Amino acid sequence: SVFLDGATAAALVQRGFGDRLGVTLSEWDLGLVSGECFDADGVNCCTAQKNYSKITVSDPRTEVLSHLFRREDGGIRPLAPAVTKFRRDDGKITVVFCGSPCANFSYTEGFAFLNESRKAQLTALLQEAGALPVYAVGDDELCLRAGYLADGSLLCAVFQLGMDPMDALTLHLEKAPAEIRLLLPDGTDVPVEFTRDGNCYILQVRVETLYPVVLIIR
Repeated sequence: SVFLDGATAAALVQRGFGDRLGVTLSEWDLGLVSGECFDADGVNCCTAQKNYSKITVSDPRTEVLSHLFRREDGGIRPLAPAVTKFRRDDGKITVVFCGSPCANFSYTEGFAFLNESRKAQLTALLQEAGALPVYAVGDDELCLRAGYLADGSLLCAVFQLGMDPMDALTLHLEKAPAEIRLLLPDGTDVPVEFTRDGNCYILQVRVETLYPVVLIIR
């Protein structure tokens, strides 16, 4: 599966790969944009993406996930798709964003990562693409890095960036683990006790500020 920003998607269309995107892109010509909405009434919305283009759906299999909109007469007027999803013949998906996430971090720029609607959209898309085997649940200030080891185990490193230590760590796992082990500074590892709530796992491990918690998930 592929995730594309607007400029990359436009370049692929120009090179003849539009049939694998399900959309075409052109320069924006629809006037003022108020933001991006994730529903019909504009309740769930965020700021517009940076450097957005006009997306036009070119295949009936393309699903529009959110719109750029303008506020008019007390309501909203959808202008053009902001994020689309196209299921290709190979079963994979192509996701196209109208703009770019490349912006200075703030509460009002880029993909607005602090917006819950955007987070839900990205989480759902990454899970559908099979590209989100683990993520941290909650609003703690964490940095999480993960990758697969040669034996198929998942190596997951979590760093607490905030000042408040965590007495437990909650992870959402795509697959149920047979065991979770904590890597110690001397290179050995010990089992971690955990409880399950759906696909969320509450690990009995303390996370101190800037002290890495490195887990091996099998």
